[in-house]
Amino acid sequence: MIPEEAQRVIMVIGIDGVGKTIRETCHRSALYAQLAGVDEEAVVTPQLAARVVNAEGYGDRVYINKVESAADYEAAQAMANEFSCPVIGQSASGGICMLALIRGAGDIASGAAMRLWRCGIDVVMTDLARPTAIRRTVAFSDAIVHGETTVEGLRAVRAENAAEAKKLLREGSLPVLADPECACREELAPDALVDAILAKRNLGTKIDDAPIVVGVGPGFTAGKDCHAVVETMRGHTLGSVIYSGSALPNTNIPGLIGGFAGERVLRAPCDGIFTAVHRIGDTVEEGETIGFVEGQPMKCTISGVLRGVLDDGVPVKKGMKSGDVDPRCKPEYCTTISDKALAVGGGVVEAVLYLSAKQQGRR
Repeated sequence: MIPEEAQRVIMVIGIDGVGKTIRETCHRSALYAQLAGVDEEAVVTPQLAARVVNAEGYGDRVYINKVESAADYEAAQAMANEFSCPVIGQSASGGICMLALIRGAGDIASGAAMRLWRCGIDVVMTDLARPTAIRRTVAFSDAIVHGETTVEGLRAVRAENAAEAKKLLREGSLPVLADPECACREELAPDALVDAILAKRNLGTKIDDAPIVVGVGPGFTAGKDCHAVVETMRGHTLGSVIYSGSALPNTNIPGLIGGFAGERVLRAPCDGIFTAVHRIGDTVEEGETIGFVEGQPMKCTISGVLRGVLDDGVPVKKGMKSGDVDPRCKPEYCTTISDKALAVGGGVVEAVLYLSAKQQGRR
């Protein structure tokens, strides 16, 4: 019996039942056979097991356990592909697959997404309908504008809703939604929510939005509106995880790269619509025009490689960050995730895995 006050129902299924008859492996074999539409002597397959789970429709999450071999993993994957709800898988070593929902899909958020994804954690991202990321070649937000994008071999695809996001995950792609309010959260029911909007303030994330909530950068307080905060300021503490308290306050001074700080950032000369004349990866010179806003030029303040620039047609306000010149003059840096994004991403992974282990009593 499921209590009325239950907010989440997780159905648990052991993969070791696959290959055995229903009568042999199921506690209530007659009911199981009835839901599956077969007799009790039928052999359990991944598809048949999923049919029973989907028929009951009680859970909003399925937990597949006892996955102890390559054959077990293959069977679990086949079963997971049949479910209509998210799946949690656990290996013999205790490794766990989770769903992380990331608010924001700029370059720093994308660094966190990449690190989570490579650790076996499913990721869904949300951003503005018209993203304002500068480093677009390493930001999954570009999928919202162009339908899809690939960063370091990981393909991200625009999803229109939570159901489509789940389908894309099953197909092996990272879904990105134009959903600045993160309305998809309720249907996705993530294990972890990461706020990586980098607004320097909290735009509505709450500590009860998910079992694990991580704030990235200033504006969050661990223990108040999230469970952990990841430091984003360059220096000794970059990427460190704060479990009580806040990140260092915003200084409005960009970090040093190649000996330059604020000089490398290009800002909109006035309010209006931005149009670029240079593309990311171009070599540019001090004083050269990078783009226009309502006919007014936005000029380079230093020479180097254009590491980031807004997409054409983005509305801007005077002084808004609209481009970034890298004085190190290495075009390959334009297509690889930055050291800062990787450091912050590592902090996010630590926070998610540590808090998950702590909640399970393993830390």
